Amino acid sequence: MLKLFLCGIVFLGLNLAVVSIAQEAELGFQEVLTTAEAGDAEAQFEVGLCYQRGKGVEKDGDVAIEWYKKSAEQGYKEAYLQLGRIHARDRPARTNQLYAFECFQKALGVNPRSYFRLAYCYQYYEEVPRDSDKALELFLKAAELGDPAADYMLGDWYSSGTVVLLCRKTAKTYYDKAAAGDLPKYTYHVATVYLNGSRVLKNPIHAVELYERAVEKGYKPAIVRLAEIYRNGERGVSPNMKRAVELFTIAAEKNDADSQLVLCELSIKGEGVEKDLKVAKLWAEKAFDNGSNDVREIWDKHQLWKY
Repeated sequence: MLKLFLCGIVFLGLNLAVVSIAQEAELGFQEVLTTAEAGDAEAQFEVGLCYQRGKGVEKDGDVAIEWYKKSAEQGYKEAYLQLGRIHARDRPARTNQLYAFECFQKALGVNPRSYFRLAYCYQYYEEVPRDSDKALELFLKAAELGDPAADYMLGDWYSSGTVVLLCRKTAKTYYDKAAAGDLPKYTYHVATVYLNGSRVLKNPIHAVELYERAVEKGYKPAIVRLAEIYRNGERGVSPNMKRAVELFTIAAEKNDADSQLVLCELSIKGEGVEKDLKVAKLWAEKAFDNGSNDVREIWDKHQLWKY
């Protein structure tokens, strides 16, 4: 009885903490909203973010756009950048390349990524007249200001020689700079470049180092990919089931259905872990809950409902 009582207190405490956080977010939103309604451009942008992310208020993309537009009309560049991003890649009903292009033009200079966004328009948007020279100028500016996406793009350009003159040494310089940046997404992509060896000389050891660096920052695609590499022993990397299981477990705990399915299979086979069909059942249920359909075949084949 005492244990149940104590558990109840802990559970109640956790619920109160969640409610408190939600209430604080709502109060914070109301405070910003009041400032926004008074005409403050930065506050209007923040209200837009709150609606877009569901922070302190119910998520509503359409209302978010309305607030971003109010902020942008007052010349707030961050709002133009956000509007450009939404209309460049949001659901098809909102995609409008020309409007996104106009927004990115007005947002230019707000941060390094703004140069990358506009450069991308000049080179890749079908509705914008292509201007590779202008795109290169803007990509170089973004890279100079420390944008890893621009570094990676320039690495691709110089390694392929399709837009600029082929220069693999320059390509490697930009790839390495992208990998060293603060965005694990590009550390992961450069790791893949070194693993495949198609754009630079193959270097599996360096590739693994870069994957591990992205893993340290919690980037899920890197966690899953490195787990697969260690499990299968791919492209010159020696198999390491212990590390593979560690990585699959990290990804599974982040609700990655594929990793949960792999752990289910490993638990059935006793590969890298102790053979345990009860554990396999638990992973199968988690994989199913997170959207895996492939788990049905394993579930039926091994009759996991029995465990």
